Amino acid sequence: MCQRIFVLTVFFLLIFQTSFAQEVTIPFRDGNKWGFCDVDGKITVSPQFDGFRFGNFGDYHDFIYTKKDNLEGVFFNGKEILKPIYYEIFQQQDRFIAKSNQKKQLTQIFTIKGEPIFDKEVALVLDYGFLRNDAYVYHVLHPNNLESVYVFDIIQQKITQILYTNMFSISRIKKQFDVNQFVFLVQKNKNSDLVEETWDITKLPLVKNNLGFRYMKEDEYLSFFADKYPKNEYSTSKYSTNGYEMSSGDLDYLDYVVAAPPVASERNDDYVKGKTKEPVIKNHFNYQFKKQNSSYVLEKRNYKTYSEKEEITVNIPENASNIEIKYDSFNTINDTNDEISHTSFIKYQLNNKITLLFSNDIENPISFDFVDETYSRLKHNNYKTNGFVFLVGNLDEKNQLKYGLFSNVKKQIVPCKYDAYQFIQLVNTTGENMYVFTENTKKGIIYSDGTTMLNVTYDVIDLIKSNSGANPLVSIAKDNKFGLVYNYNNNIEVVEPVFDYPIKDIIKSYPNINNRQLFDTKISAKKIVLIELQDKNGIFKGFANTNGTLYFKN
Repeated sequence: MCQRIFVLTVFFLLIFQTSFAQEVTIPFRDGNKWGFCDVDGKITVSPQFDGFRFGNFGDYHDFIYTKKDNLEGVFFNGKEILKPIYYEIFQQQDRFIAKSNQKKQLTQIFTIKGEPIFDKEVALVLDYGFLRNDAYVYHVLHPNNLESVYVFDIIQQKITQILYTNMFSISRIKKQFDVNQFVFLVQKNKNSDLVEETWDITKLPLVKNNLGFRYMKEDEYLSFFADKYPKNEYSTSKYSTNGYEMSSGDLDYLDYVVAAPPVASERNDDYVKGKTKEPVIKNHFNYQFKKQNSSYVLEKRNYKTYSEKEEITVNIPENASNIEIKYDSFNTINDTNDEISHTSFIKYQLNNKITLLFSNDIENPISFDFVDETYSRLKHNNYKTNGFVFLVGNLDEKNQLKYGLFSNVKKQIVPCKYDAYQFIQLVNTTGENMYVFTENTKKGIIYSDGTTMLNVTYDVIDLIKSNSGANPLVSIAKDNKFGLVYNYNNNIEVVEPVFDYPIKDIIKSYPNINNRQLFDTKISAKKIVLIELQDKNGIFKGFANTNGTLYFKN
């Protein structure tokens, strides 16, 4: 048993190492026809298909379905393994089940090399499942309405044993006493008796146990046939009326299923001890604003002696209105290496201005004509906030609001000179958010720490509704050319405007291989960023890469 598992592992490693040596296959469009090309745009399969779709729900690219004359085929790892002659194809484990209906309805199962596993015509796969971790069992119905049971060897990728062939009826009995036994009820022909037979599945090929025959009584016989061929869809039969499409086919056919190996979570080196050099903290303090009757105080506590506190009265003018204590925290470290947790700040209105007062500098409140309700955080490492960044505004000499950024620790980090703003929830590796600022119709992007990412020279900067993940995409345009800003592995990437067509969406990691049954995911395939372009009406035009290469005829 252990030897077969070892051989199985070596077998898959050899196959998939060879597979991954090939280039990435990219759908290429020429008018209304689709073909395939490599990363450089060189045609590998001439455009001839009416359409395509990625396998595995569209989010992963383990294989590609092609479509021609309303029939389907399959491209796998850059090769056409199934021509578009099937009206329905499904992936099942490391195989494909294809249904055709040219002269009669047939079902065939193919390996990832496109090799059929059945040597006889099959009308329907009645049931299937793991026989053991290195073998699969198929129970099929032939066009002549006779049934067979095949054993598929996963290592050799072929049928290695036929348990039954051309039987009038075959049913499996699930025995609870021994999971190493497969028990079938078999009727050889219409007039023969229904016989129970047992197979030992501890090794391949399976061996039929010499336990003698047990002939069924009439009531048992009728009961099994009633279960196998139900009269209505609410029957408890284990068989699906449409064969392999049953939603729980694997689990229903088995006494047990071999579990997939656990997936190890990625190590986050940002939290590895010793990577970030932190000062040696002497004391920890907590600063918090509180209201006492009609006045406000700043309460200071040392965590070592938390029961003791110091209260400092906060000077807020009597004519101030709409006084609020905003609860949010940030941390600072003073000159003596004491860490202070500030858990609130005060906001109020005074003389038509909005004033902010912070516990790290209670003697110097700051006032603006405008303060946006949302604010960002500044971080001095990957897990602690050491300040806030506010979108603020002041009136200019023409009484027009001009916008900038203010930080309670870095002060005015972006001067109030911009005509408009937009907050974007797209962060970089250190956690800074982005703001789009407009000046004289031109737009740019500035991080919340004041760093300029894009100069204010672009005509358009807009968010794109994307299916590529939680982080938004940002479309940028200049001189009727289109580009993109996106987050990839916590890094902000910029594709300068080089395309004649607007950006529709992006596939950040193509091909996104996610199926362990088809690939060994420990072996990395070459990946690229694939950009989806659209015309002015929002119709998908084709793919491109970040270097500006178009994967369609322009």
